[in-house]
Amino acid sequence: FSLQSWTKADDIRDFEIEGMSLGDSLLDYYSKDKIIDGKINDKYKSKKFYQIAIEDNKFENYEEMIFHLKANDNNFIIHSMSGTIAIEINKCLKKRNKIFNSIKTLFNDPEIYDLGRRKHPAYKDGYTHDLYIVLNSGAISVGCYEFTDNSTVEKLLISVDTVEFNDFLNNEAHK
Repeated sequence: FSLQSWTKADDIRDFEIEGMSLGDSLLDYYSKDKIIDGKINDKYKSKKFYQIAIEDNKFENYEEMIFHLKANDNNFIIHSMSGTIAIEINKCLKKRNKIFNSIKTLFNDPEIYDLGRRKHPAYKDGYTHDLYIVLNSGAISVGCYEFTDNSTVEKLLISVDTVEFNDFLNNEAHK
């Protein structure tokens, strides 16, 4: 696994995952039909944003990409994106730490948060282990999803989110 296109920057939109950045139109990469086919309708109680999941054998580093788009946005602007890899939790935690340590060196004295192991608000039997770098324009997180019921695959996620999407997650999504 390697980080791609991570360069020193102050704006979260300068980061790329699989060649895509926040603020891009998902239409620049996929057809409207492919985007609509990937829509997950029941993810959040609030309908301000919705989630798209796309698997593409063209991805270099991830098995799946997850995007969050604003409802009623015909331009399909990306407000959040995550690359995911299925991986056993103990291996995930080691890889998460290594990736996070690489990312945080790209910034001068970044705000860093380790939320530890906590209940995941969207999954009844799920836990998340998240590390965050917070910038004025958004946040980068590297986390592992752990599931106690063994029905869901454990995953490593690297996410890039706008401030607006983070506010939505913290204040509206699950309430």
